[in-house]
Amino acid sequence: MTKGLNVKSSNQDKNSVVLPITREALYAKVWTQPMTTLAIEFGVSSSYLARVCSRMNVPRPERGYWAMLAAGKSVVQPPLPDAGPDAEPVWNREDSVAISEPALPAPPTSAPRKRRSGRSTPKLAVHPLIPGAKELFLKGRETDNGYLKPNKRLLVDLVVSKAGLDQALEIANRLYLTFLEYGYKTAIAPGHLYFHRKNVDERDTVDKRYHSVNHWAPYRPTVVYIESVAIGFTIFELSSEQEVRWKDGKYVPVVPTKSANRQGTWNHTTWVNKQFMPSGRYCIQAYSPYPGAQWMKQWRVKPDQDIARLGRQLVSELSDAAKTIAALVKEAARKAEIERQRLDELQAKWRREECSCPC
Repeated sequence: MTKGLNVKSSNQDKNSVVLPITREALYAKVWTQPMTTLAIEFGVSSSYLARVCSRMNVPRPERGYWAMLAAGKSVVQPPLPDAGPDAEPVWNREDSVAISEPALPAPPTSAPRKRRSGRSTPKLAVHPLIPGAKELFLKGRETDNGYLKPNKRLLVDLVVSKAGLDQALEIANRLYLTFLEYGYKTAIAPGHLYFHRKNVDERDTVDKRYHSVNHWAPYRPTVVYIESVAIGFTIFELSSEQEVRWKDGKYVPVVPTKSANRQGTWNHTTWVNKQFMPSGRYCIQAYSPYPGAQWMKQWRVKPDQDIARLGRQLVSELSDAAKTIAALVKEAARKAEIERQRLDELQAKWRREECSCPC
């Protein structure tokens, strides 16, 4: 059993709370007193506590709930839902060490099945990850070969050029909505799971030559949840090798002419080089974000392809991949436990040798 940490509120010394706290305990507290009062006990703001509830998938009273309760009106307390694959099971202070290991993902228990939309689950036109993403991508800068580098790092995982941004967002939106039709949630991974994001090699051909592009990468990957299994998801614009000229701090494609210097000179106005530049074609990369469980697959998006149909194909393939990833994660955990036991035995041996040393 984990020992709690006694934390005194700076705003009210007489009140104290015990941290860490589980989802069940926080749910019970949230529905016994207003958020503003409870936040004082925890020593945080009510808005911060609301975000904690969201991260832990804990429902909280809506505005006006306590006034209606005091007036004797009928109010409804929703039950605590299942945690889901991305909810934090325990809340602790941000500067404290982790207190629990996340549960291992389980393979899907059923085949993909399209869900009907209704009043409780209306059909969306835009996925929640898409609104505002375009403006944030455009506010950043560009790599020297034309890929966008937004300043914000908690964004949907796209590696694209300015010209290709709209198309990439449209592909992402249609795919995420198709996943949602089957009950598969797409979201930015929560920080407490420590998922790894797979690097992107955007070249359209297999090339063993050294290739270094300072691509943008999010702080946390975008993942689609196949029941309890998370699968990383990146959409990137393919690049093709083109003749370019260096101009104003970046590479600019050039049209071959008879006067172009093919041999290359150091004159910045005439020097022609070859670089991989955005091509306007796209690729989808799915991968395992779990440490020690290596899996990846890519799909090229054809011109004028029906993205909804592609999404249905991906649903089937990702459902099968989730079983493979779950097995890989289980095997990685088994090997990690063996290694942990080996290190524990080695440390115990060292301690015994230190105690028996005559010096």
